[in-house]
Amino acid sequence: MRGLFVALCCTLALASMAPAKSPAHALLSVAAVDAHVVVPKGAPKGNHYVKYYLLKTIRSNNDLPFSSMFSFQLREPREVWLALFIQLPSVFTSGPPGLHVVKDARTFPQVVHGGCAAVNVIVDASTGATLASWCNGSDSGPHRPLPIYIPRGSPIQVR
Repeated sequence: MRGLFVALCCTLALASMAPAKSPAHALLSVAAVDAHVVVPKGAPKGNHYVKYYLLKTIRSNNDLPFSSMFSFQLREPREVWLALFIQLPSVFTSGPPGLHVVKDARTFPQVVHGGCAAVNVIVDASTGATLASWCNGSDSGPHRPLPIYIPRGSPIQVR
């Protein structure tokens, strides 16, 4: 019995000396992610947005707290920062410009339409890479495809 106890103690001691997870596995802060977000061509750039972020594990477009113009399926679940950028001034929010972290998907702002005044974003929480971004649908003006950004190599592929 004493030998088992010694073996267990040695195992725990060795495990405590193991290196911590590599930085690639650490989640990036919202500010770090936001500094490198890519919005689609046609979407306004700059800091005149109220930006809502939610940390969530997703596997498909069905896991998003906002609408998507396309369907996708990931090979495995992925921890991401989901974001909604609302350009100011706006009928959708009176919030001040800047970053706002939403803790619960049930309280994530719901914006229907808005064109490029409402941009949806998916960012890898470990690398900070923008996986996809797109403008919301729009009922105004002539019908034309809304801008979508999906970089080459993104695990999000339109199906």
